[in-house]
Amino acid sequence: MSEMYEVDESVHYNEILNTLLAKQPAICIDVETEGLNWRKDKLLSVSMSISDDYSWMFYPLDAGDMDIMKQSFRHFFTRYEGLLIFHNAKFDLSFFREFLGMDLSHLRVSDTVLMAGLLDENRRLGLEHLAKEMYGLAKPGLEDLIIRNTFDSRVTFKVWNDLRGPITKDFKSLYLSEIDLMKTLMDTEKVGLPLDMVKLKVRISEYNKRMLVLMQELTARFGKCNPTATADLSRILKELGHESVINTTDKGNDSIKD
Repeated sequence: MSEMYEVDESVHYNEILNTLLAKQPAICIDVETEGLNWRKDKLLSVSMSISDDYSWMFYPLDAGDMDIMKQSFRHFFTRYEGLLIFHNAKFDLSFFREFLGMDLSHLRVSDTVLMAGLLDENRRLGLEHLAKEMYGLAKPGLEDLIIRNTFDSRVTFKVWNDLRGPITKDFKSLYLSEIDLMKTLMDTEKVGLPLDMVKLKVRISEYNKRMLVLMQELTARFGKCNPTATADLSRILKELGHESVINTTDKGNDSIKD
C-alpha cells in the first residue's frame, strides 16, 4: 500500500527529517523549482522517498515556513550519513546549495542519470522516459498533486534499486569517478575556473600581433581584403588554386564549400 504525505505545516519539518536522519540508510530526494537556473530561480518544494511507495512532500506555504524548512534541511544535511539518491544530482544539489547557503560536498550521493547512462549509452535519460521504458509508468495528472509531485522521487528510488546491482557488478569504479566529476563540475559552475590574467593578456597581445602581420601579408599579395568576408575569402582561395563555392545557409548567410 502506497503512503504519501504532504507536509505543509512547518511544525512537522524537523520531526520528519529527524526520523529519517535516525532510521533511513538511503533516501531519494527531488526538488521542484521555478526554472532551471539555480542562480536566480527559487526552490519551491522538496519530495523525499524511502521506497517506491512511501514519500513525503515538503511544501512551504509562506516565507516563514520556507525559512523553517531551510533550517530543518541545514540540520539534516549536516548530520545525515546515509546515501542520498537523485535523478540528475547536479541539478538538485545546486539548488539545495544555493537555497541553504552551505557546502554539500560531504554528502554521499547516487545519481540514476549516471547509472542509466552507463548501462545503456543510447537510451533516453529523462525520468519520464525511464519510467515508461522500465515500468510502463506515466506521470500522473494534476488531479492529485501529492501523487504527481512525489512521482519523481518514488520512481527514482525504484530505478536506483533496480540498477544498483548491475552498476556495482560491472561499472562500480567508473560510476564512482563520474560522481566525483559531477561534484567537481558543481564547484566549477559555482566559482568558475581560475585564470592567469597576466599570461592571458600576453597571449592576447601575441595573437593580435600575429593577426596584424597576417593581414599585412594578405593585403600585399591580394590587395585590399577582409578574410572574414565570404566573398574576399572565396577570391583568395581561388587565387591560391582552391576551388570554392559560395553556398547559402538555412538562415540566408553565405558559406564557403571547398
